[in-house]
Amino acid sequence: MASLTILDLSWNGIAGGVPAALGRLRRLQKADLSYNRLAGRVPPEVGSLRELVFLDLSHNALAGPLPSSLSGLSRLQYLLLQDNPLGTAVPGVVGALRRLQVLGLSGCGLTGPIPRAAFAALGSLTALSLDRNRLDGPIPATLAALPHLGQLNLSQNRLAGEIALPGEFVARLGRRLDVRGNDELCVGRGLQGSGHLGAPPCADRRDGGGSTEGSSATAGAAAGGRRRGYGYGSVGVLACHVFVSSLVFRL
Repeated sequence: MASLTILDLSWNGIAGGVPAALGRLRRLQKADLSYNRLAGRVPPEVGSLRELVFLDLSHNALAGPLPSSLSGLSRLQYLLLQDNPLGTAVPGVVGALRRLQVLGLSGCGLTGPIPRAAFAALGSLTALSLDRNRLDGPIPATLAALPHLGQLNLSQNRLAGEIALPGEFVARLGRRLDVRGNDELCVGRGLQGSGHLGAPPCADRRDGGGSTEGSSATAGAAAGGRRRGYGYGSVGVLACHVFVSSLVFRL
């Protein structure tokens, strides 16, 4: 077992906690424990897996906070934690994972604002999913400074205020930027041509709601978004999961 590089126990009925003994598999590069019934906290011993590139603990019942020892995963590129009841603020430890490319934190019960500097050091990040949480406050404009970010899902939260992301960033991501389901967001003049955002103009908010026609159109677009569902982040993470699974198995 000491030479094990791939551990895939996904889609089983495994209950209990994530075993601390996992930290002894020092050559492990991929660990997939998703879609089980694991509960409790992630043990700090997981931070000893210095060769780990891919960690999927999604779709379990794991609670927060995440251990600070995870900052030792210096080679980690894929961290998938979605659909676990972490119930914390945005985990600060993820900001230390400088090689991270995909981060899935959808449906984790995260609360509070998105810290401006939370992801500032993640220059390799390509996909970030924070949807289906209880995040509030504004969308940090600093997210647009991530040079390789191509998919950003912030839908179904409690974010509020003017969307301060640069127009060039919004245009580049297109529908891969999802902010729907945040009823207190609005767009300034520079983004009023970005109808896919599903947010009303801020001027309408200041004027008391704008015209009935405009409000109806916005409500219709929002309702359409709810009917279609919020899948961009989840689909992207799944695609990365399949891709990386095939890639790592060739190691």
